[in-house]
Amino acid sequence: MIDLRDIRPSAVKRSYTLVEMIAAIAIFVIAAGAVAACAGAALKVFERARSYGSEHADLVVGLEKMERDLRNVFVLDGIGVEGSSSRVSVPSIVRINSAGQTADALPGQVTYFFDPLTKTLRVAYADYARALQTQEVARREARTLAENIQDVTFSYWWFDVENESFAWRDAWEKEDGIPLAIRFELTFGGGDRPLRFTRIVFVPIAGEQRFAAGG
Repeated sequence: MIDLRDIRPSAVKRSYTLVEMIAAIAIFVIAAGAVAACAGAALKVFERARSYGSEHADLVVGLEKMERDLRNVFVLDGIGVEGSSSRVSVPSIVRINSAGQTADALPGQVTYFFDPLTKTLRVAYADYARALQTQEVARREARTLAENIQDVTFSYWWFDVENESFAWRDAWEKEDGIPLAIRFELTFGGGDRPLRFTRIVFVPIAGEQRFAAGG
């Protein structure tokens, strides 16, 4: 016969009270809500990162192409380097036809500029004949090189003969010849932490001309 006095209190099964069950349910509901909120936030971050990654890839490709065009500037009669703080045009080898599609490589002009209305970096091509006429037609036919651009600033490096020193300028005229280098500063993305790029592209032919002139 079992003596009830020998049974330890811990061995006796105790049922949950109503208060304990309500507390457990409340904790479960709070935990489930926190998990759902975290999952929703993570999904938003993933979508934003995927979109950002695509835009960033387009930007990198666009900057590489712009660097190549700026570096490969050559002397072309009637077409020179012209630019402001938001636009730069240089002689280049272009591939366009009347429909704006890929065609044979021809001497012409390429223009890179920042469009503040659409927040884009854009590029326009013009063959030799059109480049001699006007840039406005080419700019209207420009295509987008990169999106989500907040600002672009171009500047031009030259040798100041009077002061015998090198300096950066905010504008460049065709009559000035070819700058020694072109710098562009670009702000990409919005929010609290936008990305900033600064690149300096040295123009080989300008250095060769200066060396040949003995300057």
